[in-house]
Amino acid sequence: MPKDAKRLGEEPAYARPASLDNSGSSHQDGDRHVDETEGLTKREVFAMAALQGELAAQASGDGDPYGTWTPEGAATRAVNMADALLAELAKGA
Repeated sequence: MPKDAKRLGEEPAYARPASLDNSGSSHQDGDRHVDETEGLTKREVFAMAALQGELAAQASGDGDPYGTWTPEGAATRAVNMADALLAELAKGA
């Protein structure tokens, strides 16, 4: 995977910047947790979406005309699709 695509894929997909409590501190304030949350990476979200498509096609009977579908193969294709999408997005950056 190209370097720009790898960097893009490691970015948080649903990032939320750190929140501040009323005192301006970005630490835990009583029961309210205000630290930064990163969550899944863009690569993980793209692979998840591709895998959902694979699973939907398989469940409908449209995804495997040759009868060779396996969970491992679907996971590999999903990651490959995510990497291809990241590489394409990196071209425009």
